[in-house]
Parts: sequence; structure tokens; C-alpha cells
Amino acid sequence: LPTTDPSINGFSIAGLCIPANEVGGDYYDFIELGDNKLGMVIADVSGKGLPAAFYMTLTKGIFQSYAKSFESPREVLIKVNSLLYHTIERGSFVTMFYAVLDKNFNKITFARAGHEPAIYVKSETGQTVFLRPPGIGLGLEDGNVFSKSIIDTEIILNSGELFFLYTDGFIDSRNKLSQEFGQQSIISLL
Repeated sequence: LPTTDPSINGFSIAGLCIPANEVGGDYYDFIELGDNKLGMVIADVSGKGLPAAFYMTLTKGIFQSYAKSFESPREVLIKVNSLLYHTIERGSFVTMFYAVLDKNFNKITFARAGHEPAIYVKSETGQTVFLRPPGIGLGLEDGNVFSKSIIDTEIILNSGELFFLYTDGFIDSRNKLSQEFGQQSIISLL
């Protein structure tokens, strides 16, 4: 995981991971792409513990090898899926949300491979929007269905707006009374 958060004039960007166990299958990263663009990725492997951590390490390497080669998040995820499908055992899969911030135009282009939706909070109205473009998990299918199910989507960020990515571990976390945090608590927090 990144040791520092990106410092970009006009943007506040931060990442955090607090694992429930010593190792796990959650991953996030920031990738400098050139042309004033920043890649932001978050992913989660099905399962827990060492097997999930192993698959996530594999996924990270595959993802990073393609992220700088393709401008479209959709194209990156198609390439990652193709290689991952032939690498991991059947029944395992990875969900991923990949977004590219174009700092010149305040534009975020993103694609979603079965991951939790991003949350977009509009500054003028405070309205919370769940961004759920179609897409299935990585490694479930060798490519034909996957490539047809995934699309690139764009939003323009205005001053004071929020784009939030998370894994299911955040909404599934429990307090001392065993109550789940849940999506409604995230909305209230944001």
C-alpha cells in the first residue's frame, strides 16, 4: 500500500487501510500517469487471510503492469481480467474500481469490475450519488462477457465535491454491540 498520499494542488487526496486481520486481500494505490493524470485504484479479493493476500499481490503486479499502458480504465481492467482469469483458481475473483483523475479538467474517468460503488457528494446540493457503472468481478470469465459488461464513465468534480472509494470491509465493520457500520452510516459521515 502507498506510504504517502499524493499532493496535488487544488485536490485533497487520502487513503487508509486498517486490516481486520494481520493480512488480507484489500488493496488501494495511486499511480502517476503523466499528462497531469493520476490513477486511483481500490480492490478486494474474495476470501480472507493468506490466500487473499497472495492473490492481491498478484493482482497488484498485473494491474501496475497495465495501468501506464492504457488511458481508459475500462481497457486496463479488460487486460487485468484476461491475465488474472488464466492465473487464479476458479471460484476466486477480485473486485476493483479504477479511476483516473485528469487534473487539467477536474475530470474523473472510471470503470468498475464488480466492486462497491463509488460515492459522489455534490457540493451545491449535498446530494449523495452512488456511482455503479456495470461490470463483473475480475477472474470470473475469460473476457467476452467481461469486456461487454464494463464501461468507462466520467464525472466533473466541482470545488468542494467528494469522490469516495471503499471496500466492503468498511460497511461490514462492526461496533462493540455487533452493529454493522453500513452504507447509511457512510452517507451520514460524508
